[in-house]
Amino acid sequence: MPRRVHEQRVGVLASGIRGRIQLGPYAIAADVEGYVIERDAQRRTLVRAHIRNADEYKLGQSPLTFVVTLQRGEWQWPVLDVLAYRDHAFTALLGAATARGVPT
Repeated sequence: MPRRVHEQRVGVLASGIRGRIQLGPYAIAADVEGYVIERDAQRRTLVRAHIRNADEYKLGQSPLTFVVTLQRGEWQWPVLDVLAYRDHAFTALLGAATARGVPT
């Protein structure tokens, strides 16, 4: 899991094994098993993830948040737009990351 999210122009910002997509502050819309957060040529932040245990109804609602939990805190990205979701493959446009309880 990522310890820090590095600012880069294009390329991979973070990757990991476990994460989740939340609907609002408490409801889990999906469990994530493998993800890559990257910046594309247009400088948009995207997540590409493998979804397991998804609630299709909740994934279609908003606001969604992509969350990665670390030993001491978590990173959260608002999901601005779901670009694709098919056969457990999930791609979404993310907003700015926020850290909660992560040492800097």
